[in-house]
Amino acid sequence: MSQDWKAVKTKRALEKVTLEQWDPHLTSKKSDLLVYSSPSDKGVQLNLGRLGARFAPQAILSQLATLRSDPKMGKLISASLCDYASENENYQKAIEDSMTRGQEVWKTKGENTSVLHLGGGHDHIYVLLKILSQQYQKISIINLDPHLDTRTDDFPHSGNPFRRFIKENKKWQGELIQLGINPTHNSADSYKNILGMKVINYDEFSKKTKFFQNELKLEELLEKDYEILVVSLDCDVIESSLMEAVSSVSFKGIPGEFLRRQILHWREESAKSILGIYEYNPLFDNLSNKGSRFLASIIYDWWLRRGES
Repeated sequence: MSQDWKAVKTKRALEKVTLEQWDPHLTSKKSDLLVYSSPSDKGVQLNLGRLGARFAPQAILSQLATLRSDPKMGKLISASLCDYASENENYQKAIEDSMTRGQEVWKTKGENTSVLHLGGGHDHIYVLLKILSQQYQKISIINLDPHLDTRTDDFPHSGNPFRRFIKENKKWQGELIQLGINPTHNSADSYKNILGMKVINYDEFSKKTKFFQNELKLEELLEKDYEILVVSLDCDVIESSLMEAVSSVSFKGIPGEFLRRQILHWREESAKSILGIYEYNPLFDNLSNKGSRFLASIIYDWWLRRGES
C-alpha cells in the first residue's frame, strides 16, 4: 500500500510546475519564464506601509508549484535580486546591487524568454525599469494601482518609484498610464511635474469599461509606439473582498476576474511585455491563501499566453 502511495505521490509531483533557481555558473541554462523576485519590503516600511510583502514571492511561487504543468509552459527559473537584510542595512546600496544583479541575469536569458517580476514593495519596479532602460528607450508602463506612487519625498521608498525613474532617465521616450487611481489616496503634489503621465481614476476606468465588463485595448491607452510594455499590478488595486492581504487596502477596488481578463488581453495584444506584481502581503492572507492562489493563477494564465518577451 505504501509503495502505491509513493508512486502516486511521485507521479503527481512530476505533473506540477517546476521551479529552478538561477545559477550564474550555468549561463547557458535557458528558461521559458524568468522570474525576477525582490523579497523585500524596506521601501514599504519607509513609506509607512505595513510590513510583510517581503514574503510575497515565495508565497506566490509556492502556490504556482501546486498547479499542473502544461506542455506549452517549458522551464521556469527564478532569480532573487535582493533581500530584506541587505536593504535594511543600506537601502540605497542594496537597490544598486539589485540592478547590477538583474542586468547580469538578463544577459543569460533566451531571446524568447518571458519575464515576470515579483515584489516585495512597489519600489522594486524602479529596479526593473532601470534594468530595462539598458536595453530599451521606448518603455510604456501601465500601472494598475489606487496610488500614483509619484510622491515628492527626496528619499526613495515604495511611494515614489515612477517619479525617481522618470527624473533620472532623460532618454526615456515612453508613457506612464495610471489606471484605477483613487484621488483620496494621493496628495496634490503627486500629480505634478511627471513627464508622460496620464491618469485614469477608478470612476473613469469603471465608466470606460462599462463597469469593469469590457477590457480596454492598448490603442485606447497608448499614444506612442513602444519597444516593450510593462504592466505593473499593485495588489492594493484589487477589491478587498478578494485581496485583503496587501500593504495598503484601497477603499475602491477593482474586481479580480476583470483584472485577469484585462491583463491577459494586453498580453495577447503586445509583442513584448513584462508583468510585475507588487505589494501582496501574505501575513494578512486567510487560511486558504486565497490572495496568493489568485495571483499564481494569473501568472499561470499569463505564462500560457507568452509572446516574444
